[in-house]
Amino acid sequence: MILQKNTIAFFGLFAATLAWGLSFGLVKGAIHEVGPWPFLVWRFLLASLVFSLMFPRKLFKAKRNLVKKVAVLGLLLSLAIGSQTIGLLHTTASHSSFLTSLYVPLTPFFGWLILRQPGNRRQLAVIALALLGLYFLSVPEGVSQFLIGKGDSLTLLTAVVSAVHIIVTEKYSRAEPDSLALGLWQFISCGFCICLFAGVDHFS
Repeated sequence: MILQKNTIAFFGLFAATLAWGLSFGLVKGAIHEVGPWPFLVWRFLLASLVFSLMFPRKLFKAKRNLVKKVAVLGLLLSLAIGSQTIGLLHTTASHSSFLTSLYVPLTPFFGWLILRQPGNRRQLAVIALALLGLYFLSVPEGVSQFLIGKGDSLTLLTAVVSAVHIIVTEKYSRAEPDSLALGLWQFISCGFCICLFAGVDHFS
């Protein structure tokens, strides 16, 4: 039974990783057609709508102590998604996927910085191997072709903000018993922030 659950978990994780990797090329094509902000606005408005329809009680029975948490999480998520999507306009899908994946080694660092959770040698070894593997998978051109431009810089910001978002999410979810409400209102907050950023960009 345990082996069966582990197998299901493995293939579920593999499928999620595969979908995540393929999404970079699909998103790049989509934002070139419709633009980054319309893409993001519709993406999170639809996600918020579907999530709300699935868990309507969580939408109408949210507690006041969630407001500050979802405001912070929504802002961080919108900054991460926004910088990644706009950065993808100015860099390749392989560069974007590699740079975004840098949140993996950055997360333990921010865990130590924010939550005072020290890492160990095993984690450092895994991080080093993950970085090496991600590099060879995502950047086959080599170091000489890996130049830091506007898109790469924005995607590096994505990695940093994503790492902070993960750590803050862990901190808030430990203190918040209703994780579904936290997730739902985080999506709504993120959609609101993206609409705000899109409006500012449009009128600037």
